Amino acid sequence: MGRRKFGGSSKGCSCKKSGCLKNYCECYEFKVACTNLCRCLGCKNMEHVHKPKTSKEKLASVSNQKKIHHLNKKSIQIIIESLFSKAKHCHDHELAPGETEFEILQQFHRAMGIILAE
Repeated sequence: MGRRKFGGSSKGCSCKKSGCLKNYCECYEFKVACTNLCRCLGCKNMEHVHKPKTSKEKLASVSNQKKIHHLNKKSIQIIIESLFSKAKHCHDHELAPGETEFEILQQFHRAMGIILAE
């Protein structure tokens, strides 16, 4: 047999404790999932491990890491009050449940946008 197209051995890895999620696993190092050629134990190196993140996932990850400190007790209280206010408005105007849900989610989106922009 020849070599795998990623440059690793055609024999596969033989990891025992890492779950094949460390760079000393040749499959993980070359960003490929383990195959039936591997002799690893407790393998967690599946195809989804190497699936690239979508733009939305990357943005959410960055936003969560950099902006989470803005969610303090006062911010949360303001969000809750605005959501209750929107729910009361929808109830008073007798909107259908689906419309009410949409309006409340839109209000949540606006409130979070304001807080995260600070």
